[in-house]
Amino acid sequence: MHDAADIGPFRVASRTGYDTRVSDDSEFNLETERLRLRRVEGADAIFILRLLNEPSFIANIGDRGVRTEVAARDYIATRVAKSYAEHGYGMYIVEPRGTGRPITGSRRNDFL
Repeated sequence: MHDAADIGPFRVASRTGYDTRVSDDSEFNLETERLRLRRVEGADAIFILRLLNEPSFIANIGDRGVRTEVAARDYIATRVAKSYAEHGYGMYIVEPRGTGRPITGSRRNDFL
């Protein structure tokens, strides 16, 4: 089961509860009344494929060369998972609560 902590309008849920330290908790969720922020999973491959090939993503972030669902799964398993392992955070999915349908992604950026 998940522990949860309330911080203002946010509810942070994870297996270990609220923790500001870097964690390897793959069940991390940050929820507001309407939105959920969660880690990217293999099941998000189609969404990641579309996101990485958006002209605005390519123009502003860069072309990752991901052109197939298989390549997207590999990108998640290597690049995204590597960031979680090395930094404790990385790319996240933003979705309306209760839908399971991503609307955008958020990512770690070394230079901001």
